[in-house]
Amino acid sequence: MLQIEQESNQGVILKASGSWTIDQVAGIWKLLTPHLHGNVAINAEGVERMDSAGLQILLMAKKNANDAGNVFKILNHSIAVLKIMDLSGVLGSLRDQIRISASEKEALKLTYSRKRYSLYE
Repeated sequence: MLQIEQESNQGVILKASGSWTIDQVAGIWKLLTPHLHGNVAINAEGVERMDSAGLQILLMAKKNANDAGNVFKILNHSIAVLKIMDLSGVLGSLRDQIRISASEKEALKLTYSRKRYSLYE
């Protein structure tokens, strides 16, 4: 779901895990909103499933943080997160650094955002 991974004066890093689908988004939003008063980074490497409702949570949080003058970043995107972001066409527009391994690139087969990430070995 969502847990504090690291907290400092500069903000908080939250570790996301599990399924971010329509069934879980109310609980996820309830856990996320108290942190939106400052800078937030979501470590999304543990997200196993994400649908449009899960993506909407990330987009709403990013908008709320930007409106308040704070930073909201998504880090370590899992394959599930990358696929829904690509399908919805927002992969490159969120301005989060996206790095995938060469082996993940083959598994991804991105449709819309082929040039929106950097590869690492």
